[in-house]
Amino acid sequence: MASWRRRHRVEVTGKPAEVLEAVGEAADIWCGEWRPFGTGGHLTIPVSVGLRRGSLSGDVSMRPLGANSELTFHVQESQYKLHIPALVVLLMGAAGGLLLVAWPFFPVLIGLTPAGLVLMFAAWFLVASRLKTRGPAEFFELLAEIQDSEEPRSPSE
Repeated sequence: MASWRRRHRVEVTGKPAEVLEAVGEAADIWCGEWRPFGTGGHLTIPVSVGLRRGSLSGDVSMRPLGANSELTFHVQESQYKLHIPALVVLLMGAAGGLLLVAWPFFPVLIGLTPAGLVLMFAAWFLVASRLKTRGPAEFFELLAEIQDSEEPRSPSE
C-alpha cells in the first residue's frame, strides 16, 4: 500500500494558466509526464521512498483564489518496486553487524571482525546515507521555486 496521501493541495501565486505552464516545466525537470487539458491536466511523476522507487499518476485541477490559485493533485494510481541491489547490500551489512555482535560468544569469529566492519560501512556509505524521499511535496516545492524564479513578463512576449 502506498504511503502517499491520495490528494495533495497547495496554494500557488499566479493565474491558473501560468501555474499550469509551471507544472509542465516542473514535470519536465522531474522526468515526469504532463498532459494539460481544460483547467487542469494529467500528471505522472517519479517518486522514491527509501528502498522503493516508482511513480504516481493522477489528475491536477486548478481553482482560482483571488490573486492566487489552488492546485490539487488527485493521485489515482501508484506503482512501486523494491530496489533489490540496495537491499542486498543492506543485508550484507546486517551480516557484518551480526559478526561483530557474535564474536564475543564465538571467539573463533574474531578473525572475521574486520570483514564485518567493512560490510557494515559499505552498507552505510553505499545505501543508507543516500536514501531519499522524493514525492508530491518535493514536486510542489520545485513548482514554487519555478514560479518564484520567473520574472514578470511584458504583455508583448
